[in-house]
Amino acid sequence: MKAINCIDIGKLKRGLKLYFTFDEEINFKGIDLLIRKKEKFPEYLILSEPTDLKPIIATKGCMEMKVTFFGKSAHSSTPNKGESAIIKAYNFISELLDFAKELENDKNNLFSIPYTTINVGKINGGDAINKVADKCVIEFDARTILKEHNEIIKKRLENILKKYDCEFDIGINIEANINEDNEMINVIEEISGNKRIAENYVTEASFIKGSNSVVLGLGPVTAHQCNEHIEISKLNKLEEIYEKIIKYYCY
Repeated sequence: MKAINCIDIGKLKRGLKLYFTFDEEINFKGIDLLIRKKEKFPEYLILSEPTDLKPIIATKGCMEMKVTFFGKSAHSSTPNKGESAIIKAYNFISELLDFAKELENDKNNLFSIPYTTINVGKINGGDAINKVADKCVIEFDARTILKEHNEIIKKRLENILKKYDCEFDIGINIEANINEDNEMINVIEEISGNKRIAENYVTEASFIKGSNSVVLGLGPVTAHQCNEHIEISKLNKLEEIYEKIIKYYCY
């Protein structure tokens, strides 16, 4: 492994900031803390996620939602005396998936899956086989391709859920992030030797507004796989790319 190159701080004509965050995998508490403290981010940002040296200029938005349905418990021998929260959840999921199909009509061909998706990830209801369930909780997320989809989804689901006895909660609610600064993207494409791409997942870039951000990092992309690793040659190459980007924008 070669020695790390140095940036001559004395040559910097523009400021250079480094951010070290935490909990970027699930709850994004690190970047959220910076935003709540009203951090003033630089005009240009590079976020270091595994991208195999390819500049990612767009990531989908993310909404994480939970609905708790309430029913009335009864013995399974007299289900007519109860009201099943599980059946309510089932009926809602049917409506939710119909709505998801509608969202597929809007396309953004930057993404490999070019439409907003909805996935029901968790369901928990009932406590005995011989009882009508009086509670059922479902958790689901949406990966949005357009900024306006987040608000459309929120309002549509609120309207659908009016007919149910339930509670509706939205946790993470992040809009799609698309960098439209072609000058910046062109520069990073030339320096990295790779063309811009978009990804279906969410990164910390999705939380930051008012800055032009590109996600650019190591490779290969082996996240959440067995033998997760990076290659030394990619590390050395990324070091060169970062150095050139810093010199271009800060010297």
